[in-house]
Amino acid sequence: MRGKTITRSPVATISPEMRLVAACCRWPATPARDAAVRAAAGDVDWPRFLKLVGRHRVIGLAYAGLSSAGVTLPGNGARWLMTRVAQMAEQNRILGAESARLQSLLDAAGIPSLLVKGAPLAELAYGSLAIKHAKDIDLLVRPVDLAAALALVRGDGYELWLPARELTERQLGDVMRHSRDIALINPDRHVQLELHWGLTDNPRMLAGLGATAETQAVTLGQGGPSVRTLARDDLFAYLCVHGAAHGWIRLKWLADVAALAAQLPEVEIERLYRASVERGVGHCAAQALLLSQALLGLTLPAALADELAASRRVRKLVAVALDIMTGPGAEAEIADRRFGQARLIRARFLLSRDWRDLGVNLVTHMTALEDVLAVPLPSRLHLLYPVLRVPLWIGRRAGVIGRTKKEGRAV
Repeated sequence: MRGKTITRSPVATISPEMRLVAACCRWPATPARDAAVRAAAGDVDWPRFLKLVGRHRVIGLAYAGLSSAGVTLPGNGARWLMTRVAQMAEQNRILGAESARLQSLLDAAGIPSLLVKGAPLAELAYGSLAIKHAKDIDLLVRPVDLAAALALVRGDGYELWLPARELTERQLGDVMRHSRDIALINPDRHVQLELHWGLTDNPRMLAGLGATAETQAVTLGQGGPSVRTLARDDLFAYLCVHGAAHGWIRLKWLADVAALAAQLPEVEIERLYRASVERGVGHCAAQALLLSQALLGLTLPAALADELAASRRVRKLVAVALDIMTGPGAEAEIADRRFGQARLIRARFLLSRDWRDLGVNLVTHMTALEDVLAVPLPSRLHLLYPVLRVPLWIGRRAGVIGRTKKEGRAV
């Protein structure tokens, strides 16, 4: 039995283009999904639809949904979409192979690691590497192994990218204190790697979940390599936290959660939610499940849906996420929308479970890695970075403008 939704009809309040995007993102392919796609495709601004598909990074799902429903994009839209899907599938193949190679490289060095999101999630959610968009590889190691892992991948051709092109030992320690990952690029393989030692900006959320957590093995492609990712309960909880912490600005994150849940019997969906509650992130899981029900047609147990919707806090979290995902100007990036950053900050702070969470979120938001690297302070004075944020921002802004005029900026 389908549970009650939190509003009379949240999908009815969004634009026709966003309604069609959401219909295409339902998984798996069913006659009901095809009917929803055809019904939503009646009165659509197709250029705006394609903008939404691109921003939400659901090109593969859009192509699959439209094709299955027999809906053809007018003009050059169909060719554009088909070309992008082919490019994405090839990039995903490269990322999948590189993910397996990197994990094997770390295994050989005795460094425990897990792949999060990316290729293993694509296989688990969609049974294919050709549906889910991915732009990088997320590789999780233990904090104690970060320096060794970093040296290993740099020796393998990867170059530091963010937060800086080079880091001293002290700077690496400071980055580890104030962040959870660093980005590298391999110019020869055209691959971006995010090397994680943590999974959340707030270390109190999913505390203890790391590279030595329980795993599940996933085979990439038919007869392809096997890789390790988080076990089901931890993976579900992490995906909910990740999406919530980013305000669900990408529909693709919600589509992944819904696709995983749609494969399961209702009793197992409820068990996953209870497991997230035990991990202290039940509000994130509740938000994800109700959003999946409202936008993507996920069937929830009626009693569970009513329980989740009875929470005023969860209803507020859902409303904020719906506004970010589907509100006016949804085809633009959040930073380019009116009060977009304020909406995102509100979404993040609503996740705070208590005053400690609120404090951690405030310090995290007010500490810029640019400041930490440019103005090194003794460890005992790091709490000054939030206080110095505004004056340092003004100084950094002036410096960036000056350098941009002389040197330009790499994109």
